[in-house]
Amino acid sequence: HRFSTGEPVIERYQRDDAEFDRAIAFIDATFAVALTLLVTTLDIRTDPESWSSLGDFYDAGGSQLVSFGVSFVIIAGYWLAHFRLFASFVAVDIRVIVGNLVLLAAIVILPFTTEYAGDPAINYLPLPIAVVSVNIALVSGAFTVVYVMARRRGLLRSTPSTRDFTVNVLAMLVPGIVFLASVPIAYV
Repeated sequence: HRFSTGEPVIERYQRDDAEFDRAIAFIDATFAVALTLLVTTLDIRTDPESWSSLGDFYDAGGSQLVSFGVSFVIIAGYWLAHFRLFASFVAVDIRVIVGNLVLLAAIVILPFTTEYAGDPAINYLPLPIAVVSVNIALVSGAFTVVYVMARRRGLLRSTPSTRDFTVNVLAMLVPGIVFLASVPIAYV
């Protein structure tokens, strides 16, 4: 790969390179936007009866608030896990950046899938729960792929042993597996 200047394209960026910082800033900002967009999933009726008691308030928007809370914890949890993962990187390369873009695609769609899983008009239907569960499984899978790619490409400060790597991969996949297991339950 060459730019028109004839200079080779640098595929790997060390921790002290500006490009490393740009990648992290973009990823962090995207997580922050996804967290912020979760508030748009809340649409609690403004009629006075919805606000007359805690029970009425819960009836009007409780499922939305629960869905918001679950999604907030998931996005914030993955940001924290990603923060910890990137803290162990000595460098980043284009392939891992692309892997992160796939992860971010799964993260930024969560506010949309959350909205319908918490919508009181349809939250009794199994499909909204199935869609958000598959979405979370995609986040789990994409996060795991970023970790696997980083290890294989020598981007981690220290390479985990085969045993530690296997344990880490399994731990990263558990949330996705749990949410996928909830899909058949939603249909029962």
